[in-house]
Amino acid sequence: MHHQSRLRFPTVAVFTLLLTTSSPGFGETGYSHSGQVLDGASGAPVDAAVTAWAELVETKPGETTCPIFGNKPLQSVTTSKNGDFKLSIPHTEATFTNTYCASNYVPRVDTRLMNTTQNSRIHPTPVEIFPRGTTGEAYQAEVIGKLNDLAYLRQVNPEEFKRVIAMQVKKDQLDENLFKISDILDIWTKPKPLSPRK
Repeated sequence: MHHQSRLRFPTVAVFTLLLTTSSPGFGETGYSHSGQVLDGASGAPVDAAVTAWAELVETKPGETTCPIFGNKPLQSVTTSKNGDFKLSIPHTEATFTNTYCASNYVPRVDTRLMNTTQNSRIHPTPVEIFPRGTTGEAYQAEVIGKLNDLAYLRQVNPEEFKRVIAMQVKKDQLDENLFKISDILDIWTKPKPLSPRK
């Protein structure tokens, strides 16, 4: 009997070890998402606070140095020296909001980030944040670049682009003026011929 009990303990221990280390999803509470925060002007890594929230609407607009979206964040981390970060978002949250805040930078808020896949990259990656007072040709280039990005995304799948916009308008009860984004992109991508100079 004494010999059998000594054998039984290792058996249970090995079974428990296998269960906790090998079973898919055992003990996991969320999906992991990795990303990187860079200075949008220089491309250098930024020492930033990255905070994930469940809420979509800002709680106290203009009252905090870094925007907050609810009473308690899902998770808050600080980037590494390379600007890298990793979040774990509970499975119960289909989407989440991220804030990116750093000294002397304009805070960035990215909403409706999807939480459906394990070990996914944050969109966009890298996340770019800009120093306060950014202006001039560098700023102009960024605005033009983002308009070109959006125009290209629509070109990839025009019908899906319209569906995504319509889905967000309905889901979040957004103003239907958001549909005009396609008109704006038409103006951007199909400019009228310039009038001849007199």
